[in-house]
Amino acid sequence: MEVFVFSLFISLGQLKPLEAPKYNKNGQVVFLGDSITDGWRGDGSAVWSQYYEKLGAVNTGVGGWTTRNIIEDINNGKIDNLNAYLAVLKIGTNDLAWAGISEAEVIANTGIILDMISAKNPGVRILLLGILPRGEVDIHEKIRRVNQATQAFADNSRVFFLNMEEQFSTGLGQVREELFTPDKLHLGPQGYVVWAQTMESLFNNVLNAAFPSKVVWMGDSLSSQWLSTGLSIWDATYKPIETRNFAVSGHTSDDTIQLIEGQNVLEGLNPKAVVLLIGGNDLQRGAQAPQVIANIERILQHFKNRFAHARILLLGLLPAGGVPDSVIEQGKLINDALAAKHNGDDLRYLDMRNQFADANEEIFRELYQPDGIHLTLQGYNLKEIFVFFLVISLGQLKPLDAPKYNKNGQVVFLGDSITDWWRSEGKATWDQYYEPLGAVNTGVAGDTTTDVINRINGGMIDNLNAYLAVLKIGTNDLARGVSEADTVTNTGRILDMISAKNPGVKIILLGILPRGDSGLHEKIRRVNQATNQAYTDNSRVFFLDMEEQFSTGLGQVRQELFWDDKLHLSAQGYVAWAQTMESVFNNVLNAPFPAKVVWMGDSLSSQWLSTGLSIWDATYKPIETRNFAVSGHTSDDTIQLIEGQNVLEGLNPKAVVLLIGGNDLQRGAQAPQVIANIERILQHFKNRFPHARILLLGLLPAGGVPDSVIEQGKLINDALAAKHNGDDLRYLDMRNQFADANEEIFKELYQPDGIHLTLTGYNVWNNAMLSHLTPLLQFN
Repeated sequence: MEVFVFSLFISLGQLKPLEAPKYNKNGQVVFLGDSITDGWRGDGSAVWSQYYEKLGAVNTGVGGWTTRNIIEDINNGKIDNLNAYLAVLKIGTNDLAWAGISEAEVIANTGIILDMISAKNPGVRILLLGILPRGEVDIHEKIRRVNQATQAFADNSRVFFLNMEEQFSTGLGQVREELFTPDKLHLGPQGYVVWAQTMESLFNNVLNAAFPSKVVWMGDSLSSQWLSTGLSIWDATYKPIETRNFAVSGHTSDDTIQLIEGQNVLEGLNPKAVVLLIGGNDLQRGAQAPQVIANIERILQHFKNRFAHARILLLGLLPAGGVPDSVIEQGKLINDALAAKHNGDDLRYLDMRNQFADANEEIFRELYQPDGIHLTLQGYNLKEIFVFFLVISLGQLKPLDAPKYNKNGQVVFLGDSITDWWRSEGKATWDQYYEPLGAVNTGVAGDTTTDVINRINGGMIDNLNAYLAVLKIGTNDLARGVSEADTVTNTGRILDMISAKNPGVKIILLGILPRGDSGLHEKIRRVNQATNQAYTDNSRVFFLDMEEQFSTGLGQVRQELFWDDKLHLSAQGYVAWAQTMESVFNNVLNAPFPAKVVWMGDSLSSQWLSTGLSIWDATYKPIETRNFAVSGHTSDDTIQLIEGQNVLEGLNPKAVVLLIGGNDLQRGAQAPQVIANIERILQHFKNRFPHARILLLGLLPAGGVPDSVIEQGKLINDALAAKHNGDDLRYLDMRNQFADANEEIFKELYQPDGIHLTLTGYNVWNNAMLSHLTPLLQFN
């Protein structure tokens, strides 16, 4: 029986993934084209590995393809799942050479393809390559005319055109033979080197423009030298989170204004966070604090206007050595003024003077270069204290694709920074209350209701199969001017989306917590009241308002439960959250739930609920097992039950157990038909429960039955055993536990009919399960 426990343990553990799409690499870059693009897999493979493989690039090129084929491919979903940021399109040579497609149609089709790529990948930038020259002289002018015409599609914003004729041709129809194979059409290895090198500058510029930086960094030489002196730390810390460094050595705050307003360098970006350190050069050049402060405020306002959803980390000026006292004093004025004004949720000020100088403003020399201004590698290394503040301030940075969690958590938390901070301030409490449940925290700092909707649409909770969700969202909506009505409506949408992704899930909807801004308090109360009235049914959605626990009165938060910003919770605040929620959390979690395990079969399985009831109650009931077995049922009856009566509607189990076929044989059915029916049942399970795993039990021995029935049973078991013993569908044969090698049943395990089991028989079946399955799957 231990093997059964092991199999069910495996079956209930990790859910199987969804069916892979045609392309599922989520490539930042996708190449589309004909055999010359396809050739990156052949003669160009070494160059591809050097330039594009590291980007997760996807090559969809197909030999012989024309513009018509590309259109058909895209219509058939070929690039539906890529979410590319840059597409490289090279198509048209086959149209002109042999497909009989006119120049006008090639041009028109190219435009259609560009629009289709954009529609499938919103925000994508497209690098449109001109048709390469080829050996036939008579086609060269056609190629030139088409290239000239398609170049008109380039707007240098969405579409960028690159004509490589000069690199691949010595004149009209004279290709550079060393770059081609003997057919003077397809490229040789050196040709792909030239393609990559010719395209490199434009490719990188377009890709970097298209790539949505998570963090934008601006400043002067202190920041720009992250890319020289501090490069090793930058590459390890900031490069992985897609940080773009726009800092320029020698820049003042006036220069930064010119950079962002005049040169518009931030065009097209949509970062999650912006970091700014500026003003040191202003002071070195005689500027006074009020003007520098005014310029910094102007820069901050520009960030707010341009990046409405981004959060800003404003760094105070660092100490410097060997500068006049007047400069030091002006620097203090700037830092103090900024610190007094900016320490909220969306704009946080960070003063690092204590890390770089003592109380007398004497710099720590080992952190500075000899000029006393610029940092050494050790100085940049010490600045890793900044990483902590960045994580705390900005929470989980927005990834390219919404994060997808695959922990199969019984409980999922969704929300903004207050939920996100369970990972930091609330970690000790989380580890005590929720980590033992395998809970998953999907909270993201700065998120609004719209952000949560977008993340769920992006697949964030697709693979969780949660039994309980905790949602706390809305404070950022109200703080950023989203209407109360929209906040309430969006909350309802989120509740419905959670239910759709996790059939049968129960949801605890938490009211928006009070915060220090008294101007929002009445809005918070009205939204809480509206969401409670609109969505609470105490069946699917349960509402909990924690205002009383976190507030002493209108706008007066309990300060010991909050950070200084009176918005985010302190460690004690998370204790209060867990304790306040504990009763409703446990009651909802322990209420009847959709089955974790669905069990189907005939009387052998149904009699778990009679003869084997004491074992069932101790072992399977605690893990929410639903027993749909019916005495006397054949495989045909089971098909009718699941397809005709639809008894499994609304369930979302982690595992399905099936034991069926014995009655079929008793009534004269032959093995092939029984096997076919079982396969049909299994396919139904796979279609209905794509994340579940299946444990298929072989037929048990029976006493006093004809040899023909025994032989048919063996045929069924052997056929199923040969076909089903994988990860997602596991076959388990228990004949050796119930009969000897001669098929003589162990009589003490059976009732007098030699078919149904005694309590001892069910005990054999269960013997090893209690100590393994119950601790694994029980909520508490």
